[in-house]
Amino acid sequence: MHKTNSLYLATMREADRVVAQWHRDLWTSDLFLKDCESPLEASWRVWWHLATSSRYVGVPRVRYQHPIVADGRDWRLDVALTVWGSERPGIAIELDGHTFHERTPEQVADRNVRDRALQSAGWEVLHFSFHEIRDHGLDCAVAAVERFDAILAERAA
Repeated sequence: MHKTNSLYLATMREADRVVAQWHRDLWTSDLFLKDCESPLEASWRVWWHLATSSRYVGVPRVRYQHPIVADGRDWRLDVALTVWGSERPGIAIELDGHTFHERTPEQVADRNVRDRALQSAGWEVLHFSFHEIRDHGLDCAVAAVERFDAILAERAA
C-alpha cells in the first residue's frame, strides 16, 4: 500500500512535526476523540488529521458516526467524507475490526447488504481493517484523500 509520491512525502514530514507537537494532548483530548467508538476509530482520526493537516484546498467535510438513510434503512457511517456545502454522497469510510465485522458469515453478509445499499444511494465505500490502520495508517488516510480528489475531478469533468 506504500506509495512514494509528493503528497505522501509531504505528509510524512508534516506527520513527524505534528506528532512531536501533539503526542500527549491528542490522545487525551475529549474534543478530538468525540464520537470515536473504538481505538481503531481514534487511530484513524489521528492518521486522517496528519494526512490532511497541510492541505488548504479540497479538504473534505468529515463527519464521524454520520447517520444516513439508504435503501429505506437507517445506517451510520464510521466516517463520511463529503464536499463542503454539498449534500451529495461522498465517501463512506468503514473501519472494520475483525471481531465485529467478519467473525461470522452473518456479519459478512450484513456488511455486504449495507455496502450495496450505500452504493445504491451514491456513496463510495472504502473499508480499512484493524491491521491496515495499525500497520499502514498514514497510507490508508492518504489513499482516502487521493480517492476524494479523484471524485472531485470526476465531478468537475
